Amino acid sequence: MPYRFYKEPIIDYIYPRYGKKNGGTLIEVYGKNFLNFDQNLRCAFGSIEVKAYYVSNDYMICYSPFSDVVQKELPFSISLNNQQNTRQNVEYIYYDFPQVARLEP
Repeated sequence: MPYRFYKEPIIDYIYPRYGKKNGGTLIEVYGKNFLNFDQNLRCAFGSIEVKAYYVSNDYMICYSPFSDVVQKELPFSISLNNQQNTRQNVEYIYYDFPQVARLEP
């Protein structure tokens, strides 16, 4: 069975760095050394992982999952092999839906 060595993926930044707590926000991941390992690609928002989609060796996308944790920075990382995650200091923040308390006039 073949074994492949590859350079460690690096996240330069994500956009946006925040999204609604119900999830579904498209997250653009920019970096280096991304590889298309299809079913094994993951984005992690704290301890919750979701499928990631390879676009190029420096760009991936994923969609934020639902979270009960709001207004707190959660570590964001990616995995190419569904085992080891990146170690850059990148955070993602969930927020509650804004509510209108009062309108004037």
